[in-house]
Amino acid sequence: MFGLYFSIIGLISGILCSLKAGEKNRNQKNWFVLGFVVPGIMLLILNLLSVIGNNDESEIRTGEEVSFINVF
Repeated sequence: MFGLYFSIIGLISGILCSLKAGEKNRNQKNWFVLGFVVPGIMLLILNLLSVIGNNDESEIRTGEEVSFINVF
């Protein structure tokens, strides 16, 4: 009976981790597996991680690089 409960909790946690990973531009398959194996901890870790690729700093840096290139 423990295996059934673990599977249900793992599936729910895996799905939640996969959805959250999609919002943060991370690999959904890997986070599903991690959420299935370690249900509560991985969801907490994923919530603490930042979004990949949507930094305002990187947009500012590319703008500065473009203006620097245009000077020369």
